[in-house]
Amino acid sequence: MEETQLTMVLEANEHRQPHPFQVGDSVFLDTRLLPVGYANVNSTANDNVNSQKFQHPYAGPFTILKTAGENAFVLDIPAHWRLHPVFNVACLKLWKVDKTCEHPPPPPLRSTATVEYEVESVCKHRGTTV
Repeated sequence: MEETQLTMVLEANEHRQPHPFQVGDSVFLDTRLLPVGYANVNSTANDNVNSQKFQHPYAGPFTILKTAGENAFVLDIPAHWRLHPVFNVACLKLWKVDKTCEHPPPPPLRSTATVEYEVESVCKHRGTTV
């Protein structure tokens, strides 16, 4: 019995690798297990748009605050999400940033400002020429 258990443990651990996450790292959170609509950037009044199919695959980046066991971490998720902040390493993806060059800040998630353009003249129009 002990020999069989040892064989099972060796076979199970043969392809396992230690996770690369540490406290303070920035990670993305897999949205497949989140409630529908939590990771959508474009929230509209139409609920048909909020579906799992059109949901972003990852949300974040979030910072790892502390460890909660061997394979779980506490993330700094937004308070309005109302979720338990502990997630397994299978739901996390390390955010790899190239620190050698300067990156512009990401665009705002929900912008209320509308972009307006002034048209100087219409060059061509179907059916008529100017």
